[in-house]
Amino acid sequence: MSAQSLLPHQRRFTGLGIICMSMLDAHFTLRVLALGAREANPLMAYLIEMGDLWFVSGKLTLTAGGVALLMFASVRPNRGPSPLVILRLCFFSYAGLMAWHLILLGRLS
Repeated sequence: MSAQSLLPHQRRFTGLGIICMSMLDAHFTLRVLALGAREANPLMAYLIEMGDLWFVSGKLTLTAGGVALLMFASVRPNRGPSPLVILRLCFFSYAGLMAWHLILLGRLS
């Protein structure tokens, strides 16, 4: 399915879903860190050391910026991997990450 055949609201829904799951990821990350886990991403670990607000703000900024860039690129013809495919991959990757967070919360609680 090409980017042109995917309705604009479906692209927006995918992008919004990624941003929402990113914020849930931030929430779950802070919860599992409070239970003794460690952040694996060095950039996010640095932001967490600066404080929760820095972490959440940085995560939202990076995620929203990436989503906006991919959404803009998904309506432009290009060569290489389709930005729309990358958006979908991000969406389903975050869904898997939400499941992992729930497993971690269950184990650490």
